[in-house]
Amino acid sequence: MRNLLEFLARYNHWLLFVVLEVIGIVLLFQYNSYQGSVWFSSANAVAGKVLSWDAKVESFFSMSKANQELTQRNLYLEQQVKLLSGQLGEATKDTGWVHRNQLALLKSFKMVPAKVVSNSVSRFDNLITINKGSADGVRKDMGVACGQGVVGIVYMVSSHYSVVIPVLNTSSNISCRIRGRGYFGYLHWSGGDPRVAYVEEVPR
Repeated sequence: MRNLLEFLARYNHWLLFVVLEVIGIVLLFQYNSYQGSVWFSSANAVAGKVLSWDAKVESFFSMSKANQELTQRNLYLEQQVKLLSGQLGEATKDTGWVHRNQLALLKSFKMVPAKVVSNSVSRFDNLITINKGSADGVRKDMGVACGQGVVGIVYMVSSHYSVVIPVLNTSSNISCRIRGRGYFGYLHWSGGDPRVAYVEEVPR
């Protein structure tokens, strides 16, 4: 015990320096998304695994609610597809038209299913980490979408993980079109309410 105290007394300045360095690094990566994403890129194997384990634990506890929401969503979509298919079949006298065009549309896109392993929604510079990377065909600037619409754009890619800039990021500007008018603009979220974003640079 005495030797330990003597060691701490002799090297207390170095120990304090190391502790402060560790605290500084943790704060840097935790509260700065850009530095955090750079660290993610350089240490993706470790960071990705840790985030995946954390996401699996959270997913396990929220699985019941998610399954219920998916069931309701699927039921609604099935009803809509059935209704629209019937109306289109009556109008065109061709009941297979919808199915053929759905297949043709899907073939024009390369879809890579992925899971979110890390996500934030309470910051101005939110980022999403998904469990797919260049080895799975994901490339920078690819679009990311879910069943409810646009999610964001791929920002950084490693072998097995990718960082996505979502719509809920003040740096995000996603090209979009106003339905029924044909005007194009950029969808931008300026912070605050995550349910509200604005279409900017629309011609007047």
